[in-house]
Amino acid sequence: MLMFPKGLIAGFTVLSDFLYGAISLFSIMMVVLIIFMLVYTKVKNKQNAKNIKATKLVDTLIEKAIFFGEDEENHTDELFYKCLKLIPDIHYRKLFKVAILSAKKNISGISSEGLKQMYLNLDLVKYALQMVEDRHWHIKAEGIQELAIMGMQEHIDKILPYADDDNDVVRIEAQTAIVQLQGYKGLLFLDIVTYPITDWQQIKLLRELTYLPEINNFSGIENWFGSPNYSVVVFAMRIARNYHLFHLHDHILACLYHENPKVRIEAIHSLREVYTEDTADVLKNIFAQETLKHQIAIIKTLQTVGTEEDIDFLRYHLTCENNELKLALLRAIASISKNALQALELSAGSIEYPFAEMIEQIKGENV
Repeated sequence: MLMFPKGLIAGFTVLSDFLYGAISLFSIMMVVLIIFMLVYTKVKNKQNAKNIKATKLVDTLIEKAIFFGEDEENHTDELFYKCLKLIPDIHYRKLFKVAILSAKKNISGISSEGLKQMYLNLDLVKYALQMVEDRHWHIKAEGIQELAIMGMQEHIDKILPYADDDNDVVRIEAQTAIVQLQGYKGLLFLDIVTYPITDWQQIKLLRELTYLPEINNFSGIENWFGSPNYSVVVFAMRIARNYHLFHLHDHILACLYHENPKVRIEAIHSLREVYTEDTADVLKNIFAQETLKHQIAIIKTLQTVGTEEDIDFLRYHLTCENNELKLALLRAIASISKNALQALELSAGSIEYPFAEMIEQIKGENV
């Protein structure tokens, strides 16, 4: 009969006990996992059902606010009180806010006012103001944006201090919100800003102005031309250019001598839209002292504001070495006088590279 050493038998016993224990532990873990998943699924389904119910509730209130206005009867009925009881719960509050803000973005007029009143009646503005004062920048920015969307002009004083905030996102949201709430008057924050207003932010602000009724009074822009913040000066010129404010021509002209090159080139661009019969002469006078980038911009502006009296100036500078500048000069000549371009084409020098090719290109562009 085969006999195993006692040590080996003991080893098998320990291994068997270990495997039995491991299998038992695994089985227990599987049971716990299954129970957890069942409980989680049940809780999740229950929460989803509550969310659906809450969504239907707020959607019904939104419909009433839009189509019937938010009168006294609407905010004393059972639906309103059900919503009001859920507001302190951050989960439901966010759900309600998303629905209301989404609706507010897509409607205007009397219906929009009904939504605003509903927002106030539900006391959601209290939480938005708390967000504006939060120490976290992203929460602060979200609160500012919410007040702007809901048209909370009465709380503009809470937003104004952030127009020059050291955080870029907060500052941009505050500046945009102020213009949304106050229109052109809101641009008065430009009197105090110390941080540069980025090109993208300037585009956003100009876009907000286009949503406003026709602006008849552009008072205060003259002050911005003297701002120590160069980006404010640039923005003032962009307003002048977009709205063709010819009374600001001399202020723009003065910016041609500004120490900041970004201001100077913006002035050159702006003079394409806001110019007088003397503009071309001033541009020609500063041409020699400017950089190549600014010189090309000057020639492109002369293409718009120049006359046949400027042809000799343009022809003279065709001796430059830069081909981009040469092409700009030829385009300006062609735009001012087709006869002048034909004369160049017939001249002996025009057949040399790159003039012949450039002239053919310009002729093709004008077909």
